[in-house]
Amino acid sequence: MKVCLDATALMCLLDTRMNEFHAPDGSVVGLMQRRMDHLAATIDRAKGSVIVPTPALAELLVGAGAQRATMLRALESGKAMRIEPFGKMAAVHCASLDNQAISDGDKKDGVRSSWQKVKVDRQIVAIAQIARCERIVTGDPDVEKIAGRAAIATTFVWQLELPPEDTQFDLRLVGGEEPPVD
Repeated sequence: MKVCLDATALMCLLDTRMNEFHAPDGSVVGLMQRRMDHLAATIDRAKGSVIVPTPALAELLVGAGAQRATMLRALESGKAMRIEPFGKMAAVHCASLDNQAISDGDKKDGVRSSWQKVKVDRQIVAIAQIARCERIVTGDPDVEKIAGRAAIATTFVWQLELPPEDTQFDLRLVGGEEPPVD
């Protein structure tokens, strides 16, 4: 199992201050650190790897501030983490995505963001293609659209599941009293 993380997913994984995510529909999804840790544990159990495309890494580091060195160390020390560059084969795949969109009559392929953002998002998707990722975890609907063109599944960060122990209901909290002890 290979999973690619875009900059938003990396931020959810590495930024300890980020425990909530505001989804595009206005909902607030909490416990992001637990969700990301659960994803990492799931990938680890499957003996998979996490692909970090260098364009996504650059996006992450722009806003990392004082956490930049800590984040880099965490990525470099993760046994299942692989930082993947935008190399020759990724450039070929990226050009193919560009050509498909241009031949369909819309170089941005329906994405409403700036051309520069579309190009960076395509680079991330092309790296995921080259690395043979099964899925891209993202917080960006543009990445989802581009990944769909490349036939790569996506999961939004706000869709990530909590570990099973977090989804169980704690009966001690009902009514505000501790249950009787036998």
